[in-house]
Amino acid sequence: MKKYFEYLGLLTFAVCSFYYTTKVTKLMNSKDPLMVTLKEYKEENKSVCKEGYIKDGEAVLGASGKELNIEESYSNMQGDEFDKSKLVFNELTCKINLNSVKDNYIIKGNESKNMVSLLIKVNSTSLLNEILEIGKNTNIPLGIIVNDNLLSNNNDYLLKVLKNNNYLVFEGENINNYISLTKELGSSQYCIETSKNTTLKDCKKEKIPLLRGEVYTKNILLNVKNNLEKGSFYVLSENNVTLKELNALIKVINAKGMKIVSLDELFN
Repeated sequence: MKKYFEYLGLLTFAVCSFYYTTKVTKLMNSKDPLMVTLKEYKEENKSVCKEGYIKDGEAVLGASGKELNIEESYSNMQGDEFDKSKLVFNELTCKINLNSVKDNYIIKGNESKNMVSLLIKVNSTSLLNEILEIGKNTNIPLGIIVNDNLLSNNNDYLLKVLKNNNYLVFEGENINNYISLTKELGSSQYCIETSKNTTLKDCKKEKIPLLRGEVYTKNILLNVKNNLEKGSFYVLSENNVTLKELNALIKVINAKGMKIVSLDELFN
């Protein structure tokens, strides 16, 4: 019985010592100039989630915020001065995000983002090389909308053109080839509806994000300019109008202070 109380006393002492040490460490850290700087930085640089919304089955995505993780940042810098490269942030995810809206159609990224995306709906690939070359020369990524028939007949060609930061978006059925190719490339998967005749049954079954967008076939420069909004994506037809006006359209978008990015960057 005596030994029992001795063990109990030692255990109580150990717990109290640990608690005391922890409290002292926290107090010392709180007065550490580095810790003070980190706390100030957290307050000055916190960005909250900018929430999106869903209406009639169509979604406008939210934009995640971020908050400094003081403990991990402090641990990275212990013994050193404040160093921005060693900061660690926690993401503040919005309720309306890419993973939460898979039963709805995404019509826009977050409206607070000064970004847009451009997608090319492929018809025959006859003009695709020239259109993608404009994207390459202006250093912008372009989404390439394909169906299973185009994938099956142009697999090697598409693998080649995707090397310039371009990416694939799928429209139609028989999605297996698209899934295999995007997995091989390690790229994200998106499906899109550009007309009421589009069926995306396989996309819905696979829970791939669904987009909905109008195809611009004529006067793309004027039409996109008149409808230019932050967070939007625009679908351009693979035709001579796009080939002729794409360069000017890119300049107009840039002149508005907007950046042309991939869907990954637009939606995340």
